[in-house]
Amino acid sequence: MSRLFRRSVVIAALTFCLPTFAADTIATEGAWTRATPPGAVNSAAYVQLHNSGKEERTVVSATSEAAEEVQLHTVIAEDGLMKMRQVPYISVPAGGVAELKPGGYHIMLLGVTQPLRDGESVDIELEFADGEKLVFASPIKKMAGGMDHSKMDHSKMKHD
Repeated sequence: MSRLFRRSVVIAALTFCLPTFAADTIATEGAWTRATPPGAVNSAAYVQLHNSGKEERTVVSATSEAAEEVQLHTVIAEDGLMKMRQVPYISVPAGGVAELKPGGYHIMLLGVTQPLRDGESVDIELEFADGEKLVFASPIKKMAGGMDHSKMDHSKMKHD
């Protein structure tokens, strides 16, 4: 085997083993996705996005093979009720953190392609305004309490 070929194989192997960062400025922490009860078709994913860069980063979309559709959402208080709304983007401040959590910004998994079981995980890909992408694994957890996204009817939801 030639020296150049061996070096190419090593570089390719290292490329696939390294963690994925968007422009080396975004890192994820504490990711988790809500397990789905029997018959549920929707779920939500949460994560902290840490931006070590000097410029704000903007998440403009998300995808996952775990769901037919993936949307960026937030929860707002309107007329004394808590309502979920799709948002066009989520900003991650320069040198700061965007916390996607229950009751706030989150990633909606609509039309899950199979039951999301406690102890498994799903891959989620975020796309940023500059076209860069970040894929992270999100462990699935069964959680009690909080907003139950699994039974909400998203087909008739008004999006601001």
